[in-house]
Amino acid sequence: MNRHGGFIHVHDDRAPATDFDVQQTQNEIKPSVALAPLEVRDAVYRELIRLSPASNYDRDLVSGSKGLLARGFLQKEVVKFGAVPPEMSERGKLAYKLNRFVRKNFSSLAESQRDMPLVGIPGFWQEPSGRVRLWKKVNYEHPFLIIPYCDGEGRIQACQLRAGDKDRKKRYCWLSSAGESQGVGTGDPLHFTFVEKTCPPGSPRLITEGALKGEAFVSLRPRNAVVATSGVGNSRAQLIAATRGHDTLIGFDIDHRSNPSVCGQLAGLIAERVSDSVASRTATTRTEIVIWEGTAKGIDDAALAGIHLSTINVTRWVETLEGDSLERVKDVWGRLEFKP
Repeated sequence: MNRHGGFIHVHDDRAPATDFDVQQTQNEIKPSVALAPLEVRDAVYRELIRLSPASNYDRDLVSGSKGLLARGFLQKEVVKFGAVPPEMSERGKLAYKLNRFVRKNFSSLAESQRDMPLVGIPGFWQEPSGRVRLWKKVNYEHPFLIIPYCDGEGRIQACQLRAGDKDRKKRYCWLSSAGESQGVGTGDPLHFTFVEKTCPPGSPRLITEGALKGEAFVSLRPRNAVVATSGVGNSRAQLIAATRGHDTLIGFDIDHRSNPSVCGQLAGLIAERVSDSVASRTATTRTEIVIWEGTAKGIDDAALAGIHLSTINVTRWVETLEGDSLERVKDVWGRLEFKP
C-alpha cells in the first residue's frame, strides 16, 4: 500500500529487489487512525452520494461521450454514483454537512471522538485547526465520479474515484485520506454487484477488474453475479473466499491472452483456487475464462457492443498462449507445483 492509501500492483512474479529501503523522517510519520465501523462508513458514503450525485455534473459524468449512459447504464441507475466537486470550497460544504450528519445519527460515536466524528472514514481528514476536509486541498478543472465498493451485504466499504478523460495520468484512485492529518486509507476491498443472501447456493460468479466495469456489465447482463477487484493481482485471498464453492468465470480485459504479467496473475489465481478447494475440503468447482472476438478492451465494452461472449476451460486457455505469456504461466505454475 502506498502512503496515500492506494495500492500499487507490480506486474512481476519475481521476488522484489532488496537493495534499497524507503525511509520516513520522524516528521513524516503519521499517527495511526482506526478505520471507522462499516455501518458508519456506509451511512456517510450514501449521504455523500445523495448530497452530491453524479447528475449534478451531467455533462461530465452522465450524458457525455464517456459518461455513465455511454457505458450502458440506464438513467435510473445513475443514482448509484456520486461526484466529488472540483472546487475545494464545495467539498468543504459537503464535509461540514456530513460532519453534522454523523453527530446526529451516530451520537455515541461522535461523543467518543469528541469533535472528530468523520475521523476514520477514508477520504475525510481534519486540519490541526479542527476544520474537516473532504479529499485534497486542491481545486481541479473537473469533478470526479464516486464509485462505491459494496460488500456482500450491500454496504459501502469504500469508494473509488474516476477522473475525467482529460486527466489521463491517473484515471482511477481511491477516495482516501491516508497521509493527511487524522486521515486513513481504504485498504483494498472487493466489490459485490449482488447481495449474498439473495443468490442461490452455488450459483456461478464472474470475476472482473473494477467496480464500475462490474456494474456496467451487470446493467447490460443483469442475470450475472459479479465480484470486482481493483486490479488483476489484488485481493486474491478475498477473491478466492468470495468464490469458494461456486463455479467461477474470469472476465479480465482482452490482454489476458497477450500480456505476460496479466497471464501470470491469472495463472496464480487459478492455481490458488484449486489449492483452496483442497485445503477447505469444498467440492472442486469449474474455473473458466471469458473470451470474445474483436478489439473491445473489457468485458463491459464487449457486452455494450453486442459481441458474443464465450468461455473456455483452463487447458484451452493455455493452448491459446504463446511466447512470454506462455512461459510466465509455466513459471508460476511450476513454482506453485500446480498441474491443470
